[in-house]
Amino acid sequence: MNNSDSISRIERLREKANTLSGGAGVYLMKNDKGKVIYVGKAKVLKNRVTSYFTALNKYATKTIALVDNIDNFDTITVHTEFEALLLESNLIKKYKPKYNILLKDDKGYPFIKLNKKVKFPYFEIAAKRENSKSEYFGPFQSRHIAYQIIDAVSKAFLLPECKGSFNKKNNKTCLNAHIGRCIGVCSGNVSVKEYGELIKKATDVLSGNIFDVSKILEDKMLIASDNLDFERAAYYRDARKSMAKLKEKQHIIANINLSCDAIDYYFTDNTLSVTIISLKNGAISFKYSHLIENIVNDEIYEQLEEYILRYYEMQVLIPKTIYLPQIMEDTDVLAEYLTTLAERKVTVHIPQKGEGKKLLSFAKENSKEFLLLEQNKAQKDLRELSDFCDMAKMNIIAKTIEMYDVSHISGAFGVCGMVVFVDGKPDKSKYRLFNTKSINDDYQNMADAIRRRFLNLKAENESFDFIPDLIVVDGGIGQINAVKPVLEELSIKANIIGLKKDNKHRTDGIVLENGVVIPLKNADTAMKFATKLQNECHRFSIANHNKKMSKTVQSGSLTKINGIGKTKETKLINYFKSIAKIKKATYEELLKVDGISKIDADNIIAYYKQ
Repeated sequence: MNNSDSISRIERLREKANTLSGGAGVYLMKNDKGKVIYVGKAKVLKNRVTSYFTALNKYATKTIALVDNIDNFDTITVHTEFEALLLESNLIKKYKPKYNILLKDDKGYPFIKLNKKVKFPYFEIAAKRENSKSEYFGPFQSRHIAYQIIDAVSKAFLLPECKGSFNKKNNKTCLNAHIGRCIGVCSGNVSVKEYGELIKKATDVLSGNIFDVSKILEDKMLIASDNLDFERAAYYRDARKSMAKLKEKQHIIANINLSCDAIDYYFTDNTLSVTIISLKNGAISFKYSHLIENIVNDEIYEQLEEYILRYYEMQVLIPKTIYLPQIMEDTDVLAEYLTTLAERKVTVHIPQKGEGKKLLSFAKENSKEFLLLEQNKAQKDLRELSDFCDMAKMNIIAKTIEMYDVSHISGAFGVCGMVVFVDGKPDKSKYRLFNTKSINDDYQNMADAIRRRFLNLKAENESFDFIPDLIVVDGGIGQINAVKPVLEELSIKANIIGLKKDNKHRTDGIVLENGVVIPLKNADTAMKFATKLQNECHRFSIANHNKKMSKTVQSGSLTKINGIGKTKETKLINYFKSIAKIKKATYEELLKVDGISKIDADNIIAYYKQ
C-alpha cells in the first residue's frame, strides 16, 4: 500500500468514526479480509474510535501496526460500561484478535485437579485447566509445591495416594490401608458417601487457607500419641514438617492475616512490566509477572486494564480483595465484572496507605526486577543471535528464523517439524507440523514440508502470514539443494543454511548455500544459539513423531494378540505402515517381517478373522 492509499484509508475511517454515537459500546477493528484483529470497549465510542485515526505519531509501534492493518470497523452500542466490558470479553474469546492481549492457560504454573470422572475422585497435578467436570485449585509456584500440598492433604484426611488405581475393582487392600494410613477404598468397604465427605473436607482446605491442614495434622498427631500409636503419630509428624517447610518458603510480607491480590507495574523503554502478588494469611502463595511491549505512556492504563481482565478470566479462584495502583480508573465497573466471574463479592481498592500500599510497592519492585532480568536475557539472546548470523554470512540480524527437522523410524510415522524463533527466542505459537509422505527420502520429505508451508502463505492462510529472514534445515548441502528449487518455484526470497552435527550428534557447523561448512567449534555464542535452535527443532519433531507412533500402535492394540509384544508390534507397524495393512496381510507377507514366526502369523490372521 503506497502512502496516498494509506492517507485516503485513514481519512475514510476517520469520517466513518465521526458519525458514531456518543454512548458506550464495543468496537471491532477489521483488516482488508474482514478478519477481526482488535476488539475494544469505550465509554464514548465516537471519541475512542476517532482517536485511532488522529495524531498517529503519539502511538507506539504496537498501535501503529494495528492502525496500519485496519481497513474497516464495526461498533455495537450498549447501555452501560459494564455491558461493554462483558461484550468485549465475549468477543475477544470468540475472535481471538491478533492485537489484543491473549494470555494462555499453560504458563508453566501447575494446578491441583480433583478428577471427578471416576466413582471415587482423586487429586492429581494438571498443567492447565480444561473444560471438564473436574475441579481445579491454584495455580501454584511449582509442581513440587503442588505435590507437597496433595501429599499433606491426603495424609490429613487418609485419602489414597495411589493416583486413582483404587478405582479398579480388585478388592485387594493396599499396605497403606492395612497400616491405617489410608481409608482403604481399594478394599471395597468404603461407601461413595463416606469417601465424598473426606473429599469435601479436603477441597474446603484447598479452596481457602492451605495451611489449615497443619492444624489438622497436629491434632491427629496428638491423638495418635495419646493412644500410644507412635508409628502413626510419626507419620502425621512428618506430614506436618512437610507443610512447615512449605510455609517457610513463602515470603511473609504482611503483618496481618491478609488474603488478597496486589497488582502493580513498572514502565520504561516502551515496555510495561506487570506483577500480580497473591497472598494467603500474609504470605505469598503465588507470584506472576508479564511484559507488554511496544506501547507508550498514554496506553499504560488501557493495556494494564486489559491484562487484568484477561488474567482473571483464566483463574480458578479470584480473591475477595484486589489492590490496584493509583492509575486505575472505573474500579467499580471492574469490581462488578470480577464479582460476576467469581460468583461472589469481589472488592477492588486503590489504597493510599497501610498494608495495601506496602503490597503494591512490593509488586512494583518485583515488576522492575522482572523487567531488568528479561531485558538482560533479551540482550544475551540478541548477542547470540547476532554472532550466529555473522557466522552464517548474513548481512542482517535475522528477526525471524524457521528451522525444519524430519523424524521417522525406517520411514514410518514420519513428521517434519517447523519451529520459529523471533528475536532469538522460540515463538511456540508459530510452530507447525507436517506429516511426511515419502518412505525413506528425507530430502524429499523436507522439500514437501517447505512447499506446503509456503503454499499456505500463497493461499493467504493467516497462520503462515510471514516470510522468515532465515530458513534453517537440519542437515547439510543435500537438504539445502532439495529445498532451494521449491523456494525458487514459489518465488520465496529467504536466506537458507543447514546445521550439521558431528559423529557424537552434537551441533558442529553451519552449511552455506554453496556447500561451504563453517565450523562452530571456537564460536561460543554462535554455537550456543545454533545448539538451542537445533535442539528445540529436534525436540519438537521427536515429540510429535512419538505421539504419532504411540497413537497408531495403541489404536491397533497388536499386543492383545497372543505372542505379540511391544517389539514385534513396532516391527509390524514399521513394515506395513498401518494397522489396516496388517489386517489385510497374507500369511506370506507377515513372515517377511523380521522376528515374526509362523505361529505369530497364524495368531495375527486368526485374531483379525474374529
